[in-house]
Amino acid sequence: MNDTERLRKLFTNDDVHPGVVAFVSRLLTECRDHQWELDWRQPDQCLFHRIDSGLEFTVAVSFRPSVFRAAIARVAALADEIATTFRIEFSNDPNDLWLSIKLLHDSPTQINGSDVLAAQAHS
Repeated sequence: MNDTERLRKLFTNDDVHPGVVAFVSRLLTECRDHQWELDWRQPDQCLFHRIDSGLEFTVAVSFRPSVFRAAIARVAALADEIATTFRIEFSNDPNDLWLSIKLLHDSPTQINGSDVLAAQAHS
């Protein structure tokens, strides 16, 4: 599966692990494992920038604003746990929704115990 297909698949419903918690886990894992930075300024599209190669992809997203807000809230709830790996910036104001996830360049390749994201998907 190429980068574009993998990124598009992130935004489709996962029948095995549905819901916002699992989605955010998959999103953070993808960003960490494949060196992606994310800039999600509109509910209907998300820009990914690959750190190691400079590639950029815009992915169409079909989330309702309420789902977008729930994803932002989930990332905010994880902020302390993922602070050593990601720099998170966001606005969850109904009139100003956006999320930015940047991989810290000196971050470990694995998040402490690497199970933080996996454990969150099962909660």
